[in-house]
Amino acid sequence: MNKLTLSKNISGIIGFIKKYVSKNYQWIIVVLIAIITILVSIFVVPWGVYLAQKAETERESRTLNETATYYFTPTMKVETATIKDRAKCWSSNASTRLDAYRCIVDNLIYDPCFYQNTINYVDCPNSPNNHQILIIQEIDANRITDIKPTHQYPWYVILENGSTCRYYTGVTNSIVGGRMDYGCNDEEILSLPINNNEPVQQIKCYKPDQERVEMCKIKDAWY
Repeated sequence: MNKLTLSKNISGIIGFIKKYVSKNYQWIIVVLIAIITILVSIFVVPWGVYLAQKAETERESRTLNETATYYFTPTMKVETATIKDRAKCWSSNASTRLDAYRCIVDNLIYDPCFYQNTINYVDCPNSPNNHQILIIQEIDANRITDIKPTHQYPWYVILENGSTCRYYTGVTNSIVGGRMDYGCNDEEILSLPINNNEPVQQIKCYKPDQERVEMCKIKDAWY
């Protein structure tokens, strides 16, 4: 077979293919889609399932086993904290601790504030790691001799989903027969009491975005 004959044969094959494709392109597209679908189901979908199963396994491995409880310690490093003057302090609404107070400075209320009787300051944390120091002007120091309450509740909790929640100290509304006791950073509302009969403590919580009430697990409880 000479080059001229080979060239004609190749041209003929190419012409046939073009003619066939132009005449049957719709069916060819359908077949290609079917092939791609099969390949995806064989390779891509199992990989996606594997990744999903791996993520679920990792999530389950991080499942909360026990609620951690902490006792907040007022800072002595007053030079590193914000100091405000003229604090008048009385019994706390946010904490049942005997060294916890509710203080006011220039019509601003801070609660809880924790008092150390060796210094003239109270520590009014916004969160367990965010100290705020007030200089004491007046304080109901006799409260430290009170009988310790039998029922205690944390002033700050962190839920299993990472939500951080502080105790409401003022007047609040009710939710499903209970008081709105805690407000969380993601707008969840918590209501006492805390169920501490199991290693993982739980509290009733309302999720506004889902319009439902359920029991939420507590990761950390700060007293």
